[in-house]
Amino acid sequence: MIKLIRRFTGNLTKGEIEFYAANGYLVFPNFIPKSDVDGLKERAFQLIDNWQPSSNHPIFTTHDQKRVADNYFMDSAYGIGFFLEENAKDPANNKRNSINKLGHAMHDLDPVFQRFSYNVRFRRILNGLGYNAPVIAQSMYIMKPPGIGAEVKIHQDNSYLITSPLSCVGLWVAIEDAKKSNACLYAVPGSHKYGCKTYWERKDGKMLYTNDYEYSKEGGVCLEVEAGTVVVLHGSLVHWSDDNLSNVSRHAYTLHCVETVNTTWSPKNWIQRPKEFPFNSWTL
Repeated sequence: MIKLIRRFTGNLTKGEIEFYAANGYLVFPNFIPKSDVDGLKERAFQLIDNWQPSSNHPIFTTHDQKRVADNYFMDSAYGIGFFLEENAKDPANNKRNSINKLGHAMHDLDPVFQRFSYNVRFRRILNGLGYNAPVIAQSMYIMKPPGIGAEVKIHQDNSYLITSPLSCVGLWVAIEDAKKSNACLYAVPGSHKYGCKTYWERKDGKMLYTNDYEYSKEGGVCLEVEAGTVVVLHGSLVHWSDDNLSNVSRHAYTLHCVETVNTTWSPKNWIQRPKEFPFNSWTL
């Protein structure tokens, strides 16, 4: 069962704060105007159309993190990387339907993505959840192309963006309708209460999980939403999405934010921005 919250008007209600504390997520339909959603989609296509893939361009897979953690991926922490689907057939001639995602710093490098990302209404959601000085640590434009859009395996966002204390929160924007048929989000309500189970950390020049924790999908709910909806995800909420085997894509844009007040960014995180490119402050 999914609980749809009212259209967001500027501040979280007591009931919404309590629902988030109990379940680890919130859903705000009609949050982003259609013109803005369509504009971001068009900009993503422009970036893809202007990109020229090499014959050995990196793919993205959540099944083999050793393959993910190559130089191209690591450099995307402070750039705009283009990551191919594992089953892309002809990326040179069919780029739009071959991309898994764009990441991970569009929000600070591209004017269109920047305007979309630093939305004061996003900031007010975070303020309502108790964040004092949040920053956007990473952004991802996820394509889920028809027929080959790979699953995002079951995980917790705090595993990949580590702070002390833990503080990651995801703002997941449906750019297109997300239904069960085209691989919408699933989440396990209340799973955030049990802490983060594993971390993806730097060790001896490699990125490794601290353990091989196996998550359970028991109790998971299907978060079917329409384009323009924003789903707020607690950093320790267990969630995933399946392969997109349908004949329609499922675009989404995700911002992962962390607190900076009385909070330390882990030196073991995969994202380590250079001093000349710090995380941007984000004020109301």
